[in-house]
Amino acid sequence: MVARGIRDEAILDRLLELGITAESLAALGLVPLVWVAWADGEVAVKERERIVAMAQAAGIEPQNGRYPLLEHWLKRRPAPEMLAAWRDYIKQLRERMAAADLETLRHEIMHRAGEIARASGGILGLGPRVSPAEQAVLAQLEQAFA
Repeated sequence: MVARGIRDEAILDRLLELGITAESLAALGLVPLVWVAWADGEVAVKERERIVAMAQAAGIEPQNGRYPLLEHWLKRRPAPEMLAAWRDYIKQLRERMAAADLETLRHEIMHRAGEIARASGGILGLGPRVSPAEQAVLAQLEQAFA
């Protein structure tokens, strides 16, 4: 079962027991991706396509064939408060989840965020795939789990 990008059913069960809703899971999975995509000041086409594909794969359902909130975030850079809220959310999970479960969640989120960072990097396949700005955002995301 893949729900909201989290593949480990035991973690999904524990999150549901903690009262975390499907909407919360959607935000949990999308905020880091959007934040990485905006790291260089604009969302590249490949980053946008990959984020939408990840949303679909995670079971996030479109409304009338569209993802209004996600599309808004991909067109206009979200306010810094969005990342702050995500960090607070992760902090609450750190306090409530078992360390092993949190580590699995961290791994899944960071893996997807890394995919976004690599989606449009390099020129003609040469050079670094992840920009310094994207590396900085990945480090911020990682720090939220520390």
